[in-house]
Amino acid sequence: MMHLSTEPIPLDTGDTPLFVKGSGYREHLVELYAAGHDDQGPVSRRRAETLRPEIWPLDDDERLLLVVLGQRYLLYEEDPRPLTYATAAKQLGYLRPDAGWNERKIEYRVEAVRRRLHGTGFRYPVMHDTSQGRPADNGLLHNLLKGLVESTTLVPPDLDLIEDDALWPDPAPEA
Repeated sequence: MMHLSTEPIPLDTGDTPLFVKGSGYREHLVELYAAGHDDQGPVSRRRAETLRPEIWPLDDDERLLLVVLGQRYLLYEEDPRPLTYATAAKQLGYLRPDAGWNERKIEYRVEAVRRRLHGTGFRYPVMHDTSQGRPADNGLLHNLLKGLVESTTLVPPDLDLIEDDALWPDPAPEA
């Protein structure tokens, strides 16, 4: 978030996504290209068509769950990783105490989203190859969250879903 009172943030050379709030619930994604001293920048594509991103359908519970798991992605942290299911269950339990969130329910809901998106043209693999065994590094969840953020299915304003109460502490770094 940028405000008049915020200190300037230096940008690395390359593309930087910028989300601009419009009227009502509208939001626009603008990609800025920061050029270096020896960089001419991207070639102008004035006549290029604007391509709409593939926005994947999520119900309200799925959106909340994925925002909690992927909040580091939505904050554009460097090398983000999903929250653990245990940490997510605690935060979801705090946000929606009557919803019965636990690690098993989270695993089930994430698996359902991954199965639904598998084979639909989703940009990254979200199901494991049984011949290779299960990935040990949460790679498929990472792929899911990365793809949902890149497609603008999940956007930074979705963080409002988990910021209803300023008393929830930021999640501690996880290994």
